[in-house]
Amino acid sequence: MAQLATIGAPAPVLAVVNGVPTTTSTDVARYFGKQHQDVLRAIDNLRAQLPPEPLRNFAEGSYTLPATGDQQHKLYRLTRDGFTLLAMGFTGKRALQFKLAYIDAFNRMEQALHTADPERVKLAQSLAAEVAAVASRTVFEAVLSGSGEWWRFSRYLFSLHWEPGQAKPTKSWAQAIQDDDMVTSMRELPARILEPGGMLVSDAELANLAAACNQKLARRFQTKTTDSAQLTGAGSYRKEVAP
Repeated sequence: MAQLATIGAPAPVLAVVNGVPTTTSTDVARYFGKQHQDVLRAIDNLRAQLPPEPLRNFAEGSYTLPATGDQQHKLYRLTRDGFTLLAMGFTGKRALQFKLAYIDAFNRMEQALHTADPERVKLAQSLAAEVAAVASRTVFEAVLSGSGEWWRFSRYLFSLHWEPGQAKPTKSWAQAIQDDDMVTSMRELPARILEPGGMLVSDAELANLAAACNQKLARRFQTKTTDSAQLTGAGSYRKEVAP
């Protein structure tokens, strides 16, 4: 199924819990542009009307916020059926588009789970949980340690740091990316530099980059010339001493 896009909205956020695709009330609120308290109220109203069996589609949990420290805030973790029941009550000009995008995300995750190797699924769940923990700690520390509100615009880089032969990452890490840092490949770098209105690069930075590239090319040319001369000399020597 083709992935649906919602202009101006982030992608639906799902996570696999005990082999089941789920989302949270906080993610639903963020995606649909609603107050979390309103989403909680809607879920509580639904739960009050449901028989015991469907209640498992709304697992109560909690989360913390940097502003409130260790204080626990209520949330619900929803299965596909739980989300479907909740979203029935969402109305508005773009609500249908958002619902379809969420259902599409559930469909794709369920398909991936059904076709993937079970051991691979367990590994994916484990690594996702580890990255989530590292991300949470890194963002928490960034918000507390920073002055002003620079952290609102921060980007973060995450790595599993997987060593060859290891069954799991030796040390996952995350770090904030500075405003003038970029993550790109050498293949894409020239296009990024030339892109109109793209990278903000000073004349000095361009000159330093050009000088470094020229030096690198000169060293490679010198190395290739030396290697070629050595091979040619060795060939001549072998030819001279051959019987």
